[in-house]
Amino acid sequence: NLILQRPKLFGEAFRAEHGALYERDSDRCCHLNKVEPQRELLERYQGWITGVRRDQAETRKGAETLELLEGEKLKVQPLARWTRPDVEAYIRDHAIPLHPLFAQGYASIGCRPCTRPCSNPENERAGRWAGTGKSECGIHTSWQKVAPEGGTPGHGPELDGGEPRRADGEKSAKPPASRGRNLTIEGLRGFSVVVVCYHIHNMAITGGYLHPRYGPVATSLISGLGRFGVLMFFMISGYLIVQSLVRSDSIPQFLKHRVWRIYPVFIVLHLTTFSLGPWSDYARGWGGSDPRRRSTRCSSSRTFSCSRGSCRCRWPRRTRGR
Repeated sequence: NLILQRPKLFGEAFRAEHGALYERDSDRCCHLNKVEPQRELLERYQGWITGVRRDQAETRKGAETLELLEGEKLKVQPLARWTRPDVEAYIRDHAIPLHPLFAQGYASIGCRPCTRPCSNPENERAGRWAGTGKSECGIHTSWQKVAPEGGTPGHGPELDGGEPRRADGEKSAKPPASRGRNLTIEGLRGFSVVVVCYHIHNMAITGGYLHPRYGPVATSLISGLGRFGVLMFFMISGYLIVQSLVRSDSIPQFLKHRVWRIYPVFIVLHLTTFSLGPWSDYARGWGGSDPRRRSTRCSSSRTFSCSRGSCRCRWPRRTRGR
């Protein structure tokens, strides 16, 4: 899957034609050796994926996760909002081997004549074109961003930059430092939904909505689990909402995508509860789980009795005359 893309003139042929062009005109050198080959290669593709991060340089602070460029090319930058500590944590957690030159101080590696060991630990690209003030070769900055319909250059309704975001606007590629934590939170929230569903189902069986068949202890336990599930769901969802709001660039986008995606699940549970409401009223009309209330519903010719948690009106036993 590796494609070697070379410029029209390479190696000795380039030096014979242009000499040490990188010393006289580094921009022209980068254009011939990097920009032109890149554009020629991308003519066969609809886009490409890069490792650009916002914290790498001032010229990259506006990088978005998805950018629409000239020629309808899509530029995908999943690490746009990652930081250097995020990258280091990912390398450490996944045991990824480092480039041998990294140990020698080369935090960013480019062409041999224009790359030096990084002298500024706060700027990992400080070793590129050292002493010239140049920080980009042009493969990222030479492309013109295009505004999708209803959006701004580089991002719009379908390509809105975020933390980072998918095409539907929802955050997806989170830094590894928070991914595990958020998965745990989502798991707890899913568990709370299961508890609520369990509560609704069992309340219908044990007498909260239909006739009781079990004792009040079981009903009380299930009710408690249901209340606990509801409380847990809202607490976890509230935490995720606040977390998203703090990191969101656009409050309207936050309200549209985060809030809209959180509550439909719980709304379904509420609708289920409301649909079982009439059964609850019916059970209460028969006295629910309270035998004293249900006994008033028996006719004068029948008696009310309970056995093994089940209560009903019974006809009195007839005795034979002797």
